[in-house]
Amino acid sequence: MRHETPGNFEWTRGITFLAQATSPWEDPLEQAMRWRLLPAWGAWALGLRGHAVFLLPWLGLWAWLSASAYLLAARSGDRRLAAAGAVILGTSGGAITSTTWLGVNDGWYLLGLSVVVLARTRWGFVAVCLLCPWVDERFLIALPLALACRWWLRTSAEEGSWRADLAWAGCLVAFYACLRLSLSLRAGNAQEDGEFVRDVFLRLAPGLGYVSLGWFMGWRAAWVLAAVPLLAAWQQNHRREALGLGTMGGGMLLLMILLATDVSRSATMAVPLVLAGLLTLGKLSWVRLDPHRLAYGIAALNLLLPYLHVSAEITDIVNSLPFEIVRLWRAD
Repeated sequence: MRHETPGNFEWTRGITFLAQATSPWEDPLEQAMRWRLLPAWGAWALGLRGHAVFLLPWLGLWAWLSASAYLLAARSGDRRLAAAGAVILGTSGGAITSTTWLGVNDGWYLLGLSVVVLARTRWGFVAVCLLCPWVDERFLIALPLALACRWWLRTSAEEGSWRADLAWAGCLVAFYACLRLSLSLRAGNAQEDGEFVRDVFLRLAPGLGYVSLGWFMGWRAAWVLAAVPLLAAWQQNHRREALGLGTMGGGMLLLMILLATDVSRSATMAVPLVLAGLLTLGKLSWVRLDPHRLAYGIAALNLLLPYLHVSAEITDIVNSLPFEIVRLWRAD
């Protein structure tokens, strides 16, 4: 990773982001990056030049993990649970990809999803709905699930807030869609965007056999937490809510198969369910284990299990944390 190497996992997106951050007003090398403007403009505005632009994804990852831990602690009143949650989020596919591929800014849009699910303040909710679509379209695709988890976790004092949430989110998403469409038509990019989607469909068939493996790798042991809100809702006889959360989560993952080939990274979009699972872990009557022990066990398993990045039919392994530390220690 010390030298630019086009064509490999580590540098492909990094080279594009480097060029985009240097000249954010020009079309990027990859069509997938055309509307992910905010990180590039942010790097340019901050004066980051050369390989210094690769600090921005790490800052985004730090912002996501620290804000999620803070909000989890504030929401649950339990710092131990928040600490375990930060480790679990940090071992997800999106987090690992941000540390092993250069130029991947997933931390910033995942920060937005955590704010939607956990933050009680209106200004934070409005800010991420306004800004995060310009980081990655995955935010918009996961937003319905994040809103559903936000409403599922609401307190009695927040019962009527869903109408205001829906109004703000709808207006800001509509603003983004209209602005993007008008800019795309003015620049004549509509045909190229259509060609990009067509190319993704052409690459779809060879990678279908790897999808389930990619989904699993996205969260590994933490998929247990993603199931907790569904089980909790079912236990409380809120069957429609349970089916709704499951349908939105499954539909989101299926949609991402059609829009992106890197399914293990995209599986991190299920973070609203994982956050809701952490907060409702102690509410399942048939779970006999202490919630803290269960959360720490999941975090430990994710650190010990290897991660396999799956993009179509191509895989790239990141070994377990102890193994990677030994490799780093013995590196020449």
